Amino acid sequence: MKKLANLTLLGFAADCFPEVLGLLRKRCLSKLEIESVPHDQVFSALMELNCTLDHKHTKLTSLTVKVSLQLHLPIMPMRNFIENGHASQLEQLTLTRNGIDSHQISKLCEIFNKGHCPNLTHLDLGNNPIRDEGVMVVCDTLTKGLRKLNRLAVCVCGLTDRCIPTLVKALQDEHCELTNLSLGFNAIGDKGVDMLFEDAFTKEHCKLTNLNLYKCSLTDQCIPSLYKALQNERCQLTVLFLGNNAIYDKGVGKLFEDALTKEQCKLTELALVQCSLTDQCIPCLCKALQDERCKLTQLWLRSNNFTENGKKLLCDIKDYESCKAMGLEIL
Repeated sequence: MKKLANLTLLGFAADCFPEVLGLLRKRCLSKLEIESVPHDQVFSALMELNCTLDHKHTKLTSLTVKVSLQLHLPIMPMRNFIENGHASQLEQLTLTRNGIDSHQISKLCEIFNKGHCPNLTHLDLGNNPIRDEGVMVVCDTLTKGLRKLNRLAVCVCGLTDRCIPTLVKALQDEHCELTNLSLGFNAIGDKGVDMLFEDAFTKEHCKLTNLNLYKCSLTDQCIPSLYKALQNERCQLTVLFLGNNAIYDKGVGKLFEDALTKEQCKLTELALVQCSLTDQCIPCLCKALQDERCKLTQLWLRSNNFTENGKKLLCDIKDYESCKAMGLEIL
């Protein structure tokens, strides 16, 4: 038990709960994951922690909280937990599938802005109905209480292009350290993505390197702003997920021709799964991958409309000398 540092609690019999709470009161942990258990009692137990073991004590650095889809996370117990200094060393906070709305996230961000989580680097709010209003509040904390945050996930949060200007403003701020942003499964649309590419990625202080835009209601119309951003020397983007969008052969062809073959483009990983691509885009792809300026090492093309001949051509691409040198993987 002295070596126990990580604990996962996934729904269990009610008669076991007192023993679990007793353990939490007596044992310091580095990583805790709780799902479908009474969170208010868990947080109360953690606040009463008095580790009785003779060992090097640790602070909680990773916390994952999930409730069942039928329930909602009570924010107040967590807020009290954070306010009382128990999250001072927290680096990762995952709050997916908790029914958190814009009002609740605002209350949580108030605590963040008071400096109670100074070491937080990873925040996952996915699958919560926080919507544009909630995300705008979160974006505001990126330049205030969460200046160390480098990973933010807000997938499946009911977002639209309305939240993008606030996001862009945060990314333009020199105090924002965000490098990894997941916006998947939100109706951001071409308009929102255009703003992101034009007004954030080409600016001096934007540090984003990883961007997930999976199923964001995009079309070929957003491609020009994308490749213009990738051509800009200030753009730091290396990993881009565009899967499950209405980006077809024409748009992908332009991306290959006008971005991947340009000296300033830093992309090393590109995901285009489920984009209804056909053999028509393969010549452009082949040409780009043979270009010495292309830096791609991983390319995801699964679940597209390639013929058997097209799939063979894709397999042959990996034998190009330039692709061998880069260690290209086509998945």
